[in-house]
This record gives sequence, C-alpha cells and structure tokens, in this order.
Amino acid sequence: MNTEKIILVYYLNLGNISRQEASEILHSFSANVNRSMKEVHHILIPISNGDSRVECLNPKIITQEEYRSVKGFLERAEYALSNFLEETQKPTFFQKLIGSFKNRKS
Repeated sequence: MNTEKIILVYYLNLGNISRQEASEILHSFSANVNRSMKEVHHILIPISNGDSRVECLNPKIITQEEYRSVKGFLERAEYALSNFLEETQKPTFFQKLIGSFKNRKS
C-alpha cells in the first residue's frame, strides 16, 4: 500500500463572521479531525460562498484495498464535516466556542 498520506481538503462556508471567529472555528475543527484521522493530511479552506464540502486531493488508488481505505477516510471526513456543520447551526455554538477560547486565554 502507498505510504503517502491521503490529502483531504475541507471547504468550510463560515458565512460572514470575523476573521478571529473563523480562525477559532477552523482551529477547533482541525483539532477534531486531526485527532480522529491521524493518517490523513487535512487542509482547511474557509469560503464565504457556496456549499461546504470535502474533496480528496490525491486519490492515488492502485488496489481494491487502497480504494476501500481512501473511501473510508473520505466518508469519515464527510461525517465529521456534517456533524460540525450541524453544531454550527445551533444558536449558542459560536458563543460557547468563543467563550472556551477566551477562558483558556485568561
């Protein structure tokens, strides 16, 4: 099996929030996906237009086993993104997230 890491690119539509809020949200999401999928390289790109999505940048698939592995990573990444987006729809999510970062800095 190829030892190169899979590269997943997350395009996250964060709407019209401040740069600091966006940075904190991206950091939180990054920490979550890096913990859950260490064998994958994650790139986060904030966008303000369009739908949030996940794409595989280097699908170097040679064998059926590698195909299943890459597909599994992509499915887990899409699930993580979906859960993250559901959480951000809750009115207090940003307030809790920002509050947790402010408390750490104090």
